[in-house]
Amino acid sequence: MKVLVLSYNNCANFGDRLGLDLVVRLLPPEAEVYVSPLPPFWRQIDSSFDMVVVGTGHSIFHRTLEKEFLDFLSKQKLVVGIFGLQYHEMLPLQGLKELFSALDCWFSRSEYDIDFLARRSALPRQFAHLGDWLINAFPIVSWTDGRTCEIPADFIRQSQDIQRTVQTIQAFRRVSSARLHPVLCALASAEEVKYQEQAEMGSECMSGKFRSMFLDVFGKSPEPGEWFKVDRRDVKLYKSSVYSKTELMREFIWNSMGKALPSDSVEGDLSAFVRRR
Repeated sequence: MKVLVLSYNNCANFGDRLGLDLVVRLLPPEAEVYVSPLPPFWRQIDSSFDMVVVGTGHSIFHRTLEKEFLDFLSKQKLVVGIFGLQYHEMLPLQGLKELFSALDCWFSRSEYDIDFLARRSALPRQFAHLGDWLINAFPIVSWTDGRTCEIPADFIRQSQDIQRTVQTIQAFRRVSSARLHPVLCALASAEEVKYQEQAEMGSECMSGKFRSMFLDVFGKSPEPGEWFKVDRRDVKLYKSSVYSKTELMREFIWNSMGKALPSDSVEGDLSAFVRRR
């Protein structure tokens, strides 16, 4: 059973690296996992796979939609997408349609992305609103440092240990970030958060992913540069919802590969499984 995971984990960015471990945990334990970067880093792969996973919870953008890559996906047996969109207005319609027509199911990071594709008649045959599942990696904790943590845009170039990075971010009462997933991480710990919208494609083209995340979690979004008081109740509800949806995504993936989850095939109950002296 060969599974190819296509992601941006080759980049140092916090969220891009974090998702690979979560994807591997979704798969049957006997799966033989291959990892390759997405365009513009992707190169033609001369092999066949039982399943291809596009994304690990990060963002797809216009440079991902290379023709050779899309042709590769169209020839695969089973393709599942776990990603969000960014720089929406720069995404070419034909490339979007080719990408999503190759997906057997798309697990979307936000409701806004689903609405965006619906308006362009580009939705895949099957899709679900997963939410930003990287929140599964961020525990609900209480901040311990009353200062403000400032995370700049060049945070993407840093490659510290993932768990140490999570602990560092979650120590602060206030977190200001120019990157998405440090903000998501801080929602599980901080009292207030603030973001600086990414504008790497020019000042007139915003990524849009911060607003999409805030709308999913809180039903409202602050403006860039505006401090936002975190309602921990909303975060807990969102985290619980994403966790449940992640388990459903796991079931979908196993079933699509002709496998039954262990819980469906093991007889007995928890009291019989957990033994006492």
